[in-house]
Amino acid sequence: MPRRTTPDPISAKIGARIRLLRAERVMNLSELAKESGLNKGHLSSIEQGLVRINFGTLVQIAQALGVQPMILVTFPDEDPMARLVERWRKLPPDIRSRELSEVREMLKQMRA
Repeated sequence: MPRRTTPDPISAKIGARIRLLRAERVMNLSELAKESGLNKGHLSSIEQGLVRINFGTLVQIAQALGVQPMILVTFPDEDPMARLVERWRKLPPDIRSRELSEVREMLKQMRA
């Protein structure tokens, strides 16, 4: 199937999200390609929204970026829950762990 010449709207959003996460890690496309096992040109097309990404590829990219796959399809500017997930993602690991313990305790208390 030939590559698109104009970006698909949802593919472009996912591609922009991947580009943002890659930039946060100060990775270039070559490094992401090496880490994910994907072709640099294909990754470029994904980031531009010119190809629709399948789930397997999404998982490979997420693993290479060190995030859960849902992070690639979460758009914080569009949804309050997504903003919460984004804030959580940006917490340092020790604080995130402490927060998670507190949430678990709150859930236990709610069930009782």
